[in-house]
Amino acid sequence: MSEVTTCAFCGRSPPEVRITKEHVLAKKFRERFPEAPNQRRWDNKVYIYSSDTNPSFVRDTPQGPFNSTIRRVCNECNNGWMSNLENEADSHLMSLIYGEPVIRDNQMRIILSAWAAKTAAVYALLHKDGVNAVPEHHYRYMRDANWAPPYTHVWRGSGEFNSNTMLRYVRGSLERDANECDHVHLSAIWIGHAVFYVLGFPNEYAEAVLIEEISLLDQSPIERLWPLEQDNHGNVRSLAYDEVRALSMWKKSAPPNFS
Repeated sequence: MSEVTTCAFCGRSPPEVRITKEHVLAKKFRERFPEAPNQRRWDNKVYIYSSDTNPSFVRDTPQGPFNSTIRRVCNECNNGWMSNLENEADSHLMSLIYGEPVIRDNQMRIILSAWAAKTAAVYALLHKDGVNAVPEHHYRYMRDANWAPPYTHVWRGSGEFNSNTMLRYVRGSLERDANECDHVHLSAIWIGHAVFYVLGFPNEYAEAVLIEEISLLDQSPIERLWPLEQDNHGNVRSLAYDEVRALSMWKKSAPPNFS
């Protein structure tokens, strides 16, 4: 398979732009955050939902999450708006990573939700199986607006300290009819104490079908960051290891099929 040479965020290709390596998690985390010895083995799990079974396939990668890169971002996006967003989010992220539980204001929510949505979208690009549950127009929107995209919901939680950073990208599909299918994703990012959940839909229809997933996350002991106009959940408490992982999976008894 030939390498993709189009920027996922702006849609431009060489020679107009240069495609560069983009870290899924910025290099600053590798420099500031102590890596645990077991990060030498990083499990990348793909869950396939069908009938009553939920099999998973594990791929071992010879690197930790702070070293993982993709070649799907151009130099202008990488060194421009994405770098600016990382710099804006830096102090907020470090506070949450090391246990400060307070979200101060809406500006902090906007920045953190944009960072989480962007990180989830970049991580999705690592999965080169032809099924990206983050819609193309979400990449364009994030580049143009620097906000979390439409039909995207972001929460943050506080977990027990995790020295073995976890990234999870669980996809599902909703079949409208024989010729149309909507892909959705639930992504989780866990660094230190900071936990983020990103639930993304391509359109209003898919969002409405899975309103129960949104409601269940809103009822969990985590805080909604995005959209701003929806009520924030104030009952945040420290999550145990198993709770963080459980919230990163579909909650409904009959989850959507993986595609």
